[in-house]
Amino acid sequence: MGATLSFLGPGQYLATNDILVTPDGGYFAIMQADGNLCVYAGTGPSNQGAGSYCFRASSEPTGDFYAVMQGDGNLCVYQGTDPAHQGQLLWNSGPHGSGSVPRAFFASLPNGGNLEIAEGNGPSDRGAVVWQAVGPPPGYSVDNLYNLQADSVPGAVQSAFTAQLQASPSVQSTFFSSAAAPAVAPVDADQTDSVAAALASSAISRSSLYGFGGTVNQSTADAWWHSRLAGGYGLQASRSLYDTVFPANCTDPNAPGTTFQDYLDNNPASWAQQLADRVTASSFINVELNKLIAGDPNWLAKVNLIYYKLSRLDPSQEQRVVTAFTSAYSNAVEQWQTYNYLTGMFQPDVWMDAVQAAIQVRTFQFVMVPGAGGMPTRWVYTYYGQAVGDFLGGKPAALSLTTGNLPSNVTFRPAM
Repeated sequence: MGATLSFLGPGQYLATNDILVTPDGGYFAIMQADGNLCVYAGTGPSNQGAGSYCFRASSEPTGDFYAVMQGDGNLCVYQGTDPAHQGQLLWNSGPHGSGSVPRAFFASLPNGGNLEIAEGNGPSDRGAVVWQAVGPPPGYSVDNLYNLQADSVPGAVQSAFTAQLQASPSVQSTFFSSAAAPAVAPVDADQTDSVAAALASSAISRSSLYGFGGTVNQSTADAWWHSRLAGGYGLQASRSLYDTVFPANCTDPNAPGTTFQDYLDNNPASWAQQLADRVTASSFINVELNKLIAGDPNWLAKVNLIYYKLSRLDPSQEQRVVTAFTSAYSNAVEQWQTYNYLTGMFQPDVWMDAVQAAIQVRTFQFVMVPGAGGMPTRWVYTYYGQAVGDFLGGKPAALSLTTGNLPSNVTFRPAM
């Protein structure tokens, strides 16, 4: 147990295991031995509640660290035992002492647990607040972490993948000209572009307009994108997108505003340990897990959600839970790495509306043709879906999805 302080005046510091407490004893900040400066509910480590938030938010090898209130208004975390043995800077709030008039600053933890820096030498001459941490959302606890659900994540994966496809160069200008750049870059841009071309080709093969249906080998186009989405590329793309969208979309309907991202941002290793401790307790394994397996047909997916959360927070805790679960229930196997949310997400005609609209786009070419008595008359070529024809000659032809047949998409008649 380290020292207990009510504030950090200019030049004062928290050594490893020292704590800063709120006036009402509801929260404390501790300089941890892993390099994290963290705020928790409770009066001290002996009755520590849920993690509130951390600065640095990652784990260094256990050692000596300290947090010091510098004279420039910068609260900093360094490696080392004290300012006389200063090591690497790990985190800082930012300086606040610029200007021609010298000012003093102190750090404190007011009631409510939001760490702040104010002008002055201490609470007795407290001036303006120049920096304040923002505490966690309501409901931030290990129980909330356990209850976070991923029901909306597969849909977010599919929406993100669709955005990648529609922004692919082979199809965007012809079928999705208003598509914005995807928020998440494709894991394999060339494969994504090819899947987009094959999907568009599948829709073209089902069109009844101007003979375009005969320009694509339907079974070849369908099989091409089906096989890619169900194979290694699909799994890789699905996993990459799942990792990206999961934190913001894993939520608890009973605690609106709380997401998995909150736990990733605030001492994830500590939350992983708390979650692992909760689910490896005999009361959980013998009662809650047994009830889940017996009564929920989707129990294995929910078990793997626990595994996945731990893999994101601290992979070292995941194997401990996998071992505990499979020792009690041998079929509680880890398999989240094999989940592919792109398989089966498309019907072959998913882009039919976009394809039909593109085929009905007309372009014109006017020519002069000799008429009666040698007088020239004006005629017009009307091309339907000219851009679609150009598209078919690009990536679909390169993928051997086309038949070589030409559409009947040109008319020639006197200009009106």
